Amino acid sequence: MTLWEDEKSMKDFVRSGAHLDAMKNSYKLAKEIKVLTIESDTFLSWKEAKKRVLEQKNVLAK
Repeated sequence: MTLWEDEKSMKDFVRSGAHLDAMKNSYKLAKEIKVLTIESDTFLSWKEAKKRVLEQKNVLAK
């Protein structure tokens, strides 16, 4: 779970360096990856974050 100052900073990180390399190889570790993006000034609790991820319909699967 991460918290970013702005959307551009988050997208710059996602599309670069080690994170990009890790995502290219993520199929070796998982059958599916779920990403939840929300606007907030604070972190959700892990319980609430898990609930929201499990409820969502958007799944990136390989």
